[in-house]
Amino acid sequence: MAEAPDATVRSRFLEALDKLHERFLVGDAEATEVWLVRHGDAYAELVSLDDSNIDPPLSAKGRAEAEKLGVRMAGSGITAIWASPIRRAQETAAIAAGAGGLEVRTDPRLREVRTHWDDGAEAPEAAEAGYIPFVEPLDEVIARMDGAIRDIVAAAGPGARVAAVTHAGAISMYLLHVLKLDSGPLRVLPLFTSVSVLLVKGERTVVQSIGDVGHLLRERPGG
Repeated sequence: MAEAPDATVRSRFLEALDKLHERFLVGDAEATEVWLVRHGDAYAELVSLDDSNIDPPLSAKGRAEAEKLGVRMAGSGITAIWASPIRRAQETAAIAAGAGGLEVRTDPRLREVRTHWDDGAEAPEAAEAGYIPFVEPLDEVIARMDGAIRDIVAAAGPGARVAAVTHAGAISMYLLHVLKLDSGPLRVLPLFTSVSVLLVKGERTVVQSIGDVGHLLRERPGG
């Protein structure tokens, strides 16, 4: 039978646990919580993308996703919503904000990562399946996203919970930067209206969750 740890061992363990929680802002009332939200679906009803609809509106599926997101936000104490200026993000934010009677603020730094298509060029023929032809330098994406998040946190204040509706590439690249992981072609693909949570305090930013879509889950029969 293993011996029970003595008081000194328990004390050191609890001290280490406290330090770990402090490092990751666990239970820190002064940390600001930022929800990075991918826009709703805008592609389900499209036959093709061309110069006339490169920035399409939300599909019916996307609007339904945004409505569910709004219910979640309203019940979670979100106090402010920012969004990319791109149409699919603006519409997602507007629908979600309506549930809580919030005003949407626009920040151009939350836009999607620039691609070959944005520059009017064809994607490389050698592109692998699942590859998005991003051409915007990674350091520029990280710098603008970090600047946007820092300004959102400053505007929201300590202890607030806010949302920023943005895009898959921008979210993925920024999360990988915060996690200090290798960045390149997408390593993470946040689903439509998924919520990735950051905690921010001073110069410290930690990732609390990635790509949660609990608001989209269907109730099980009999559940």
